[in-house]
Amino acid sequence: MAAQPSYPTDFRDVTVVGALTLPTSIAPLPDGRVLIAEQWNARVRLVVDGQIGATDPVLTVPNVNTSGNERGLLALAVDPAWPARPYLYAYYDFSSGTTRAVYLTRYTGVGDLADASSSNLTFDAASALHLLTTIPDAASNHNGGCLRFAQDGTLFVSNGDDASRCAAQIVNDFRGKILHLEVDQLPAGPGTASLADLVPPGNPFSGQGPIAELVWAIGLRNPFRFHIDPNDGALFIADVGESTQEEWDRVASGGLNLGWPFYEGDFHVTVVSGCTEPGGFVSLPPIRSFDRTALSSASGMSAGIYKSRPGAAKRWPAEYNGDYFYAEYYQGWVVRVKGSGSAWSVAPQVPGQASATNWATGLDSPVDFQIAPDGSWYYLSQLGGELHKIEYTGIVTGVPATSSSFGGLRARFATPPQRKR
Repeated sequence: MAAQPSYPTDFRDVTVVGALTLPTSIAPLPDGRVLIAEQWNARVRLVVDGQIGATDPVLTVPNVNTSGNERGLLALAVDPAWPARPYLYAYYDFSSGTTRAVYLTRYTGVGDLADASSSNLTFDAASALHLLTTIPDAASNHNGGCLRFAQDGTLFVSNGDDASRCAAQIVNDFRGKILHLEVDQLPAGPGTASLADLVPPGNPFSGQGPIAELVWAIGLRNPFRFHIDPNDGALFIADVGESTQEEWDRVASGGLNLGWPFYEGDFHVTVVSGCTEPGGFVSLPPIRSFDRTALSSASGMSAGIYKSRPGAAKRWPAEYNGDYFYAEYYQGWVVRVKGSGSAWSVAPQVPGQASATNWATGLDSPVDFQIAPDGSWYYLSQLGGELHKIEYTGIVTGVPATSSSFGGLRARFATPPQRKR
């Protein structure tokens, strides 16, 4: 039996729905309904008014490869222009005949697109527009698998190194990268987009090959979960470690190198079998890391930057706005940090907090986090098969700021400090 979650005073854990089968990803709709991906049966479930909708599932993604613990339907994202653009994006391992790859596919929704209380919503598998179809999937692990939309409507995608270390440093290779895509000019489905259709202006590796044109950051091992700061557009990436450290990186501009396989967290790997460390190698240091050598299993998760809407019924106190939270899948703890740029440190302990370091403990296999429209925080318990909310039950005074300095990822950002060897 899983441990019971422990939170600071005036916070509580609420189970929204259960009986999910290995859920992996949350995709809230603007009207408050929630879509949930299930990894191995490739179903998309719809949550309406706190329960699974009468139309169930709303989509079963075809040809999903589940031959391995880390394969399957890994991520969902809803188009930010929904319902005008009623699209759902799915990231999954594909297998059909002799073809095996990681796919990014867009499906079109039909039915009640903006009715918060309606279960009349489906996604037609025949509407599939395949955006990416050639991401290698030779290994059954290190697929990455996270989709997040930026405020300018571009889409960020995380790809793992497919257990091929050296590939993470090859710019014109999908593996071990964060991709940055333009998707709002694509035609209606079905069909397959060309890579050239997906290139947004301002990507950092222009002219270095058709794959490189889509790359935003390199040098990652398995960035299974990341979030985008709603205030300035920086990416906060949880990159799962191999044997020494878990790490969390803040990427505020394109073209940066996160160091894998020559760095794991703050640990410099001096010899990497099969890979030669290039001269003048430059790598972005993590904002947080922890030593995992004493643990049999570890997998760092990103929980995101907290920011609630003014007047949201379950919003958290204003002192939480702008704080970054990260979690650990197997240990079930959550850490809250404050900072800016490359300097982030554990927030001061608050009443009822489990320890000076851990803001919360006892979460069961937290695999994805999203802010809910009411200001609470959704998270998925993968092994528990449940969607939860972390709610604040105290009295919130004042109104959080509504302005944001984030003008889109095409704006200029200051480059964080780098490390060089």
